[in-house]
Amino acid sequence: MSWGYQFTRWMLVICATRLLVACSPTAAPTTLLPTATRTPAPRLTSLPHPTAPVAPPTSLPATLPAPTHAAASDPAALEQQLLEVNISLSGGPPERVEEVRGFLRTDPAYQALAQRCLQLLSGKQLVDTIYLDVINGKYIDLVDPSAVYLPADRYSDLDKHEAAILEHCNENHPDQRAASLDAITIPRRPTATTRP
Repeated sequence: MSWGYQFTRWMLVICATRLLVACSPTAAPTTLLPTATRTPAPRLTSLPHPTAPVAPPTSLPATLPAPTHAAASDPAALEQQLLEVNISLSGGPPERVEEVRGFLRTDPAYQALAQRCLQLLSGKQLVDTIYLDVINGKYIDLVDPSAVYLPADRYSDLDKHEAAILEHCNENHPDQRAASLDAITIPRRPTATTRP
């Protein structure tokens, strides 16, 4: 063996040993620290008492907890409710529609996306059909442009959901750019599954 290889191996053994000693629960915390940093941490003997109660917020934030939507446990009902507000799963070929339907059945992120869209469009329906998979892509780009996928807990920003829907609609109709959901929605017409 060469001298360089033996030296590297020896250094790895030393570093690994020091790391094991430093992480050991029985090791003294100051054994590997220089003398100047050996200050014991202050111990908290009692919890501080609050000085004043915290007031609840005066307005609703743009980010809300996930709604407890009845359709969350029934993807078929969720898809039907999306269709009633004029959101189809995909504008792609039938294979893509089935793929998105599978996401809606099994992926909590897609379910959260659908629930947020329904929450935003409560009592309204879109004038033109848009697609859930496109809304998802635009939402992800707005939240984290470098991401390909977001977990369900990242689908809570209603402002970004609205922006994604508007961006999708504006791409479909560049001559009629909308600035709010009111410009692209009408009051929802009652159907057999909705009550007036």
